[in-house]
Amino acid sequence: MISKTDLIIPHKEPVGRIVFFLDITEIEELTKRIHQSEKLAAVGEMAAKAAHEIRNPLAVIHGFLSFMNENMAQSDREQYHIPLLLKEIDRINAIVEDMLLIAKPSAPMLKETYMETIVQDLLSLLQHTLEAKHIRVHVRLDRVLLRLDPKQMMQVLYNLLHNSIESIEENGTICIYSDIDETYNMYVYDSGKGIPQDMQATMFEPFMTTKPSGTGLGLTIVKRIVENHGGTIALHDSSEKGTTFVIKLPIGR
Repeated sequence: MISKTDLIIPHKEPVGRIVFFLDITEIEELTKRIHQSEKLAAVGEMAAKAAHEIRNPLAVIHGFLSFMNENMAQSDREQYHIPLLLKEIDRINAIVEDMLLIAKPSAPMLKETYMETIVQDLLSLLQHTLEAKHIRVHVRLDRVLLRLDPKQMMQVLYNLLHNSIESIEENGTICIYSDIDETYNMYVYDSGKGIPQDMQATMFEPFMTTKPSGTGLGLTIVKRIVENHGGTIALHDSSEKGTTFVIKLPIGR
């Protein structure tokens, strides 16, 4: 922000100007964070209401369709697209669950554990998908005891790896590695197509997605969980050669 005024010698014409510069970077950043908090609060309020208004009728519809799917002839199921309807209802339910997770995130139940243990458990669950798509995974994590909620941190890593797998499609690499300074820094790299430049500034905001079938809530949930652990997550680097996220977690809480 700039302001200026004339420099005048008494009883004479102006001889110059005084220019005052004010750095408002911190004010702008604070304003952005406030707007982000307001958005999340609005999403949370909407999600809490949606939980009661959507989930109950959705359960009834799902129940009747499941009954029809089990008792109708194959030709009738195909004619009325029953499996597709069930699949879409499951997708709606997943969106509602994600919204609830943002609205009322449970406090992490912290216990001492190794990040490598959580990563290996998750990779065991994703092994079939990774092998089917010929995706190689390299893990090199420092063995440091951290106070984490294993279930919530697995949710964080699942969301990140799921995005990586979709970005790679086939024949690629995922690397999970770490370094240590004042915090435990874990990097998740994939050799996918990268995040578009115009999406990078807003990718942690609710409902921001480039995927046709995505909810746009995955990274918002990831950010909320990591922050509830006293940490941060950021985009470390992204280009056509791949994408790297960095999660920074406190040591010795």
